[in-house]
Amino acid sequence: MSPNAKTKDKTSLFCPYLGLREDPGSLAAYPSPHNVCHRCSPPSVPVLHHQSSTCLTSNYATCPAQTDSALPHELILPSTNPRRPQQNTPIVWGAAVLLVGAILVAIVLFATKNNRPVVAAPLATATVDAALPAPQIRSTEVQPTPSNTPEPSPTATPSPIPTPTFTSEPQIQPGVHKLQSELGGDIKLIMYRILDGDQLPIVARRYQTSPEAVQAINFKSVYPLWVNHVIVIPLNTEDVTELPKFEAYEITDAQIDLQSLAEILGVDSAQIKYYNLCPQNCLVQKGDWVLLPRQP
Repeated sequence: MSPNAKTKDKTSLFCPYLGLREDPGSLAAYPSPHNVCHRCSPPSVPVLHHQSSTCLTSNYATCPAQTDSALPHELILPSTNPRRPQQNTPIVWGAAVLLVGAILVAIVLFATKNNRPVVAAPLATATVDAALPAPQIRSTEVQPTPSNTPEPSPTATPSPIPTPTFTSEPQIQPGVHKLQSELGGDIKLIMYRILDGDQLPIVARRYQTSPEAVQAINFKSVYPLWVNHVIVIPLNTEDVTELPKFEAYEITDAQIDLQSLAEILGVDSAQIKYYNLCPQNCLVQKGDWVLLPRQP
């Protein structure tokens, strides 16, 4: 069973005919190409927007498959729409056999026409004259002349050891300040961009939380769910009473450190560093996303 699959029960608000292909009793609790309508013959995958608006809601009774036992072609996911078997297979195989035969005939004719022996050219041999004298090597090394006057030994002068200097320049932390990255402290948080067809109950269940917890943790109301709007979601918990409210903020100018950003936006600098996984001051760049802790 997929980790995102949910087992259906009698009180489910989902369509009872929607389920996984190999496990009709379970389904993905969000629009997915793994969800199959077993009411259809043969079973088909509904398009994702039909899943989010009908199959995964209490409106599943309005689905055409409930009365006609079939989905219209426009409501079936194209990549899973059953296709008619190919009728021209014998023609294709016949053409392939003729093509191979023509190639074999051409190879035989070419080999017959050019069937001449190939004479290898004799290899050139090198003769070494053993009578040539070996080259003489004369040493050009200059022999030192001995001297009775001892040379003074040089005195080593110690050089000063450089003292390292440390700066507290902010460091860039790539990959942390992106959407869908896990941030926060003991309770992990993500910034999530709303997609077309998203519904808050389905999104909340996907991240093991509740719509009430999502609403409570966002500084601005999450309703209505606008496409491309970015919200903050707590992971694997519904208890957010100990957390402040948050706002997802995109960096649109040049890079800036979190200390300066906190001063400009009027938020607590210690909290913004803590919830964005920056124990020390760090840089964020254009296109990064930052969790802004806002008090109610």
